[in-house]
Amino acid sequence: MIATRPVSARPLVLAAMSLAAGSLAGCGRGEQTAASPRTVETVVVAPASGAVSSVYSGQVVSRYSGNYGFRIGGMITERAVELGQQVRAGQMLARLDPQDVQVTVRSAAAQTSAAAAQSEAQVTDLARARRLLAEGFISQAEFDRLQAGTRSAQAQLRSARAQQTGADQQLSYTVLRASRAGVITAVHGDVGEVVPAGQPVVVVESPGTVEVATSVPEGEVARFRAAQLGVRLWTTPSRIFPARIRTLSAAANAQTRTFDARIVFDAPPGTAAIGSTAEVVIKEPVERQALRVPLAAITRQGQRSVVWVVSGDPATVQPRSVTIEATQDNDVLIASGIRKGEHIVSAGAHLLKAGEVVHPVPSSAFANR
Repeated sequence: MIATRPVSARPLVLAAMSLAAGSLAGCGRGEQTAASPRTVETVVVAPASGAVSSVYSGQVVSRYSGNYGFRIGGMITERAVELGQQVRAGQMLARLDPQDVQVTVRSAAAQTSAAAAQSEAQVTDLARARRLLAEGFISQAEFDRLQAGTRSAQAQLRSARAQQTGADQQLSYTVLRASRAGVITAVHGDVGEVVPAGQPVVVVESPGTVEVATSVPEGEVARFRAAQLGVRLWTTPSRIFPARIRTLSAAANAQTRTFDARIVFDAPPGTAAIGSTAEVVIKEPVERQALRVPLAAITRQGQRSVVWVVSGDPATVQPRSVTIEATQDNDVLIASGIRKGEHIVSAGAHLLKAGEVVHPVPSSAFANR
């Protein structure tokens, strides 16, 4: 018979108490590590002051730009210039294969020679006939026939000479020449290419008068036309040269939906090299009380521009649609949608959800601008 020992209940009680204490401790730690509100930088919406400025990228170009193409089609056998090369008026730019045109020239020359010989013979015959008519050896009708033949031969000679002139001119069209001095800013054809008549092969820009080419979004044309303009050159970024609009296209570009503009300097700077980068800056007074916010505060929701407004205690965020009037350096001018003195999120707004509780921290960077 196997002997048994009674089991003490004390160890079981201690184990149960330990489990209960662990559970209570775990609950306490869970409450202490609950998610804290997201910290966000905020700014106070303030009115804009001074002048509104916008910047449009552009390029320095010549007012007088020539797209040179051949007047006849053919294969390019020689290109005498390279990109960036200076050329003088009358200098050859490129040449077409002249063989086909030379055949036409030789044929026209032969026809002219034959017509000249025929006309000379008719003139000689007519002179003889005039003497014979005076002596009564031929009739008036015979003389009239010879006179008509002479006139026909002379007309054929004039026609042959005109055809030869046309053929010679066609031969001259196989050589492309610059009509004025300038610099090569684009090359669209090379040796061996067959080009049709009129297709641009070389672009020559004359350096005498320079201006800036830029594009204006269709929603900003009215502001651009009425604003005070200046140009900042890449070579002198600290200076803004007074300028004005020379031309502004009446219709938008079909591909970019922008309006092409040419801007001229009031006093042309000597540092404006053709092809260099430029910026067209417009400045205008703020006509109504626009509000200034950082560009980073603007987010997009579909087609809407949105800022996140911070309010309440505890602080929560809500998105609000705004209407943008213009840009000013790294800021945006708001025409409507928010009020002066409201607090908005200035960075990281794309991470927020409507109604989310946040911990706002004022942004010193915006306040110091």
